[in-house]
This record gives sequence, C-alpha cells and structure tokens, in this order.
Amino acid sequence: MIVVFPDASGKVPTSESLRPASPDTFYEHGCPGGATQTWYCFFADRDYLGRTLQFKDCSPDGVTQTFSSWNFTNQTSSWVNTYGIEDPVEAYIGAWNGGNNLWVEPPDDSSDYVGDANNDKAQYFDSYC
Repeated sequence: MIVVFPDASGKVPTSESLRPASPDTFYEHGCPGGATQTWYCFFADRDYLGRTLQFKDCSPDGVTQTFSSWNFTNQTSSWVNTYGIEDPVEAYIGAWNGGNNLWVEPPDDSSDYVGDANNDKAQYFDSYC
C-alpha cells in the first residue's frame, strides 16, 4: 500500500511528480527535459494548466508546424522550452511562413502567460536546433 501526504503547501503529489525519472531527466511544469530528452510544450491555460502539447522535433532550418493539426489553433496561453540549445521556438499568427511573430521561446525558459495581446492567438510555430 502506498500512502501519499500533501506537501508543505497542502498540495498532493501527482502521478507525474511521483514517477521515477532517469538521473538526467527533469520536468518543468510537466514538460520533460534533461541530457537525453529536451522538449518544448504549449499549454491552453495560463500558469501551465489545461491541455498540453509536447514537441521535440526541430531542424537547423526550422520545422514549421500548424496548431490546427492538433485542434489547438488560437489556444496557447503559456509555454515551456527545455531545449538547452541556442536556437528558439517562435510562435506566429497569420499566413503560413509569413505571419507576425507573437513571441520567441528562448532555450531553458518558460512563460506562465503570453500576455493579453498574444493570448489564444498562436496559429503555427517554428522550431530550430
């Protein structure tokens, strides 16, 4: 039998926080990272809540993907980028490969809210590595 007690803040650990991870793996707001795996994640709600999309594909020339492929257009409110690389992930609104940049996700960074001007507006993104 396993008994789980709330932590000092009163929160009960989730299955993810209890899951054993390899020594070089960490999770930032539920988005995996580490020496052997690096990801970037988009969240439907601010504060890294709601539906989450996780990606790890990228290329030196950029990989462009549309959120409509996952029924996530105009839904991003927060993000995490655990990539330890120099090149960012960039979110856009408007025409494919010609739209306006909404925000840039630097490596090893996160945003708990993209801001009122950009909230629920991302339509596609480019990822570089």
